[in-house]
Amino acid sequence: MASRLPPPVWFFEFLPLEANARVVLTESGGVQEETCILGVPCVTLRENTGRPETIDVGSNVLAGTDSGLIDMAVGKMLGSRRE
Repeated sequence: MASRLPPPVWFFEFLPLEANARVVLTESGGVQEETCILGVPCVTLRENTGRPETIDVGSNVLAGTDSGLIDMAVGKMLGSRRE
């Protein structure tokens, strides 16, 4: 399946995209915080995070950069989505 990346957007254009996403993949600490507040599941593409509280509350999971682990993390977080 081919993926399509959208062009960069400004912060106030990005927030509604985040808020309406089923899951967000990021390496940004700020985005980890925003998704936690918005109640949107997050998968962090890093081995560690400066936002451990997002993991503690279950809104975020670390996946690193391994595609298999990322796929598993996305599945886990989609299963935890609060509708």
